[in-house]
Amino acid sequence: MKAAELFDLKGKRAVITGASRGIGRAVAESYHELGASVALLARSSAVLDAAQALHTPCAPAYGYQVDLQDRAAREQAFEKAVDALGGVDILINNAGMCEDFPAADYPLDAWDRILELNLTSALHLSQLAAKRMIPQRSGKIINLCSLHSYLGKRQIEGYAASKGALKLLTQSLAHEWAPYGICVNGVAPGFIETEISSGLRQDPVEYPKTLDRLPMGRWGTPEELRGAFIFLGSAASDYVTGHILAVDGGILAV
Repeated sequence: MKAAELFDLKGKRAVITGASRGIGRAVAESYHELGASVALLARSSAVLDAAQALHTPCAPAYGYQVDLQDRAAREQAFEKAVDALGGVDILINNAGMCEDFPAADYPLDAWDRILELNLTSALHLSQLAAKRMIPQRSGKIINLCSLHSYLGKRQIEGYAASKGALKLLTQSLAHEWAPYGICVNGVAPGFIETEISSGLRQDPVEYPKTLDRLPMGRWGTPEELRGAFIFLGSAASDYVTGHILAVDGGILAV
């Protein structure tokens, strides 16, 4: 294979969750630009417009509005997406949420919501994808991990627990499914300018502290994560599995 072909996604079929905005949408646009057919899943109706904007006859794009915390609904949406694509080569578990509460008063219903979306849905969709990927002896699964897969932080116990567990789930699935040609990896963003982080960016006390911790001195953007997802979804990473690729401005190096 020539070097220029390593990142070619022509003919690949990708299912991407949380793809109506932010990181998920940036990745969907990049995959489609490189020739992949994509199915976008998200709770917001904006996912329908996002898919329509991408759709072409040569590289179709499909949008599915779905509550990914609903187990039956997400399975149904996934199966519809895979049927529309004609199969699945790449699954990106990008959807996630965070809720902040003091640990002593952390509501258990919030805990359950966060783990259902951030962790359980990633396992569930990976199981569904693996049932398609194992017979074809190939596939890529990419989970959106986090800086908080490695580092705790006050008042985000649910988020940190879910992302720490997602890191180990990624590595466990990589171990189990490697004999079937399935690569399971993660991307761990640092501080990225997305809607989920808007509260922290508007905090006059905490936001400057994050800048002080960053060797690069700034937050990243969703566009700066595209390369990591392209690498892990392409032939360039065919011998990479169980790896968590940090895109964090150097914060884990400090």
